[in-house]
Amino acid sequence: MAELLEVVADAVRRVGGDAESFEGLVPPDPSDTVFVVVPHEYFAVLPRELHPEVAARQSMIGLCVEHPGTGTFETVAEWSRGLGAVIATSAEAVAELTRRGIRSERFVLGYSPLWDRWHGHDAERTVDVTYMGTLDARRTPIVTGWADSLWQWRTRLLMPPHEPMTRTRPDFLRREEKWDHLAASKVLLNLHREGAYALEWVRVLEAICNGCVVITERSLECAPLVPGTHVLMGRPGTLGLLASTLLRHPDRLASIQAAAYKVCRQELDMAPSATRLLDVAGRLQGSRRARRTGPHPVVSDPVVWAPPAPPMDERIPLAAPHPPGGLGASDPIHRSVWQLLRQDLLARRTMEDTVTTEWHPVVETAAVTVLVIEQAGGPGKTQCVKSLAGQTGGLVLGLRTVVDGVDPERITTPTPVAGQYAGSFGGGWLEIRHETPLGTGYSLNEALATVQAPLTLVLEAGMRLFPPTVQRLAAVIAQTGAPAVSALGRSSGVALWNALPPEPRRLARYPYLGSGFLIATDVLRQLGGFAEDPGLEGLELHDFWCRFAASGLSAVLLREVLIDRQAPTASASRPVDVDPWSSWQALRRRSPSLPWE
Repeated sequence: MAELLEVVADAVRRVGGDAESFEGLVPPDPSDTVFVVVPHEYFAVLPRELHPEVAARQSMIGLCVEHPGTGTFETVAEWSRGLGAVIATSAEAVAELTRRGIRSERFVLGYSPLWDRWHGHDAERTVDVTYMGTLDARRTPIVTGWADSLWQWRTRLLMPPHEPMTRTRPDFLRREEKWDHLAASKVLLNLHREGAYALEWVRVLEAICNGCVVITERSLECAPLVPGTHVLMGRPGTLGLLASTLLRHPDRLASIQAAAYKVCRQELDMAPSATRLLDVAGRLQGSRRARRTGPHPVVSDPVVWAPPAPPMDERIPLAAPHPPGGLGASDPIHRSVWQLLRQDLLARRTMEDTVTTEWHPVVETAAVTVLVIEQAGGPGKTQCVKSLAGQTGGLVLGLRTVVDGVDPERITTPTPVAGQYAGSFGGGWLEIRHETPLGTGYSLNEALATVQAPLTLVLEAGMRLFPPTVQRLAAVIAQTGAPAVSALGRSSGVALWNALPPEPRRLARYPYLGSGFLIATDVLRQLGGFAEDPGLEGLELHDFWCRFAASGLSAVLLREVLIDRQAPTASASRPVDVDPWSSWQALRRRSPSLPWE
């Protein structure tokens, strides 16, 4: 909102007004100043004891940029009733506010030179498809469905959590970094949030000003933009396919790009709205018009400080094996069962039931060794191995598969997939089989002990990798020197995992990261591999990421959906299912430096 308010201030200056931007609390009413704030953000950070006094300010104008049908619009309506005036960026918002008895006027957004990093000149674009939008329950499954069309293109999916943002993050760009990114992108995909239907004008105009073609779901109030000429519109699930098709027709892409930029420059002029804003400010000060010599509006950035981020909304369909922390203490019965299950799994590990079969020579030439864990009752590894077999791209891959729990009659029989694809793994294929399940962490460490390659890719059976996945992950490590990189993944076609970077404050609350990551093998070993404590069965990968973050390491999140996963069927006899509180406490003991609640 600070960026938008500065654009509004710049438009006011261009019509002869005097506007300033600042950060901080609005001071007591001065006689010559009118303030413009964004209610849904300003009142979110304003100390609550000041709400009644500030909300009754007649010298304050509320700028509504939210759409009816969203929770943030309701916040705007709540806090706008006592303000001196309200302006809104969409006709739909003006109509709804008026229906509720809140008088408002339209501020039509348009071209701003502050947004334009392209200026209509040809420039090399290094990103094919960009998506920008906070994670929510509606949009997340739609975005995951685009992966079948977008995996072959250079894609960046920027999906931060819905919480106050005061700085740039890997999934959230601000100011020049955002506009430069749009100027380097060919296509922007756009989805509405919650129950809104109006066009997201700020995002769309920022893209058009930088020559980035917008493909959006069907929207209200798009004039003067004409669908098919200035933007493309379609059903949400088809937007990825539309983008992929448009990118194969560069002449059509260039035509839409030029037409949209032209109409934005020529027909979307903010001068009339800026003049109207000055009139509103002047009316509030008792004069017909505010001029440079008289009362003038001050456009205020409402961000005062960064409050603690709220927990991730559990309604967002993120794939995770367990609910967040902060659970109440368990009762003695649950703790007793938790200990019994834990001891039973430990006892199984003393049995000699492991059979190791080697179908292809293990050599030392592998650049990447892939660990694949197949669990009893879960999906098989055939689809995962098949997708890996076509991933070489000049890389020599090794494969280590562990079947943790297998029919005793099949334990010495090679699986058919081994004979079919073994030749694709020049770094060797070694399979370890357990007659009875011994635990995910224990099994992964058993396979890790045989790895000789400098990089290790950790996967689960039931995963399918899109063709360029391994090469892209390896290229990121080579280019950045990062110790680890992960890719976005979808589960059962709708849920999203690995959606956010590893952040200590979030890891202490929610297990949102899992497998599908490439890591330097020596770093993985320095961290101790994977948790073998049976009490953490189902949370081994979350425990890994907790220890990774607690060690001060940082990972790159490749913002493309490159992995498809069949949701695993969790065992009903894991300690975490019986007593999650005790398992969460075990996590805390292993990473005490994280900000646990």
